[in-house]
Amino acid sequence: MLRIHFSGDDATRIRVAPAAPALWDVACSLHLLGARDLPASFEPWRRTVRRHLHRAGLARAVRALASAFPVDGRPAPSAAGGGARELVRRYHEIAVAPFARQIAAAVAADRAVRARAALDRGVEGLMASYRPHGVRWCGGVLHVRCAVDADVHVRGRPLTLLPSFFGTRTAVLADPLLPPVLAYPLLPAASWLTAPPAAPGGPPGLRRFLGPGRCAVLAALRSPLSTRQLADALHLSPSAASRRAAALREAGLLSTARDGRCVRHALRRAGSCSTGWAEPGADAPIDRQALRLG
Repeated sequence: MLRIHFSGDDATRIRVAPAAPALWDVACSLHLLGARDLPASFEPWRRTVRRHLHRAGLARAVRALASAFPVDGRPAPSAAGGGARELVRRYHEIAVAPFARQIAAAVAADRAVRARAALDRGVEGLMASYRPHGVRWCGGVLHVRCAVDADVHVRGRPLTLLPSFFGTRTAVLADPLLPPVLAYPLLPAASWLTAPPAAPGGPPGLRRFLGPGRCAVLAALRSPLSTRQLADALHLSPSAASRRAAALREAGLLSTARDGRCVRHALRRAGSCSTGWAEPGADAPIDRQALRLG
């Protein structure tokens, strides 16, 4: 049992992260890819990712890459080289980015549950909502069921609760020099991937024309998202997500509308047809000049 001790106003600094860092998703998904006790809900995902890794000639390299990422999501020194960084980037494009919409939806649904619990009963209600994950709040101490028997003192640092789409168990990242993080699995339903994408980010011809970054935006927008949600789904800054969306909007592939204080992006029919997610119909033609990569 690991115990996280709070004092004073430490509990007011607890936050639920809006998305997991890209390297965390990479690390957890790598372990799922080779897991012997894979949850049934991830079997379609693993079949899809293995098929695309094989086609890309990356299967063997990715198997070796898993050892460079321990379960805490921080890369080992062996993953710091330029070649390894490029492999991580390509793996992310195949195993994580094409599923950005499902990941963002699962995180948003989970955060809504946590928000309701906190609004109804404050910190105690928020922590009680994590009881199924082996977490118990008692007298200012958060008890986390895990293999490690230790005490962690917050001492004014914020505790981040990290929803982990590809995680399968609750984990605590406790570094004396960094704020503590408690990662918990989202455990998506068995039907979360009922129709795997034909290829990461759309058809190969589209990926060559648009580039992987803009294709990832199209993949994420299979349901409308705000700029912040799009940035969180793709692990980008809001300004970078806005620039990519602007290029696709100018080309006629997506539309943008203001919704209160936020700006919401949605695929137009041309964008859906380009990725194979809708039947062709009347819509403005694609402006190829707006999508020039130079």
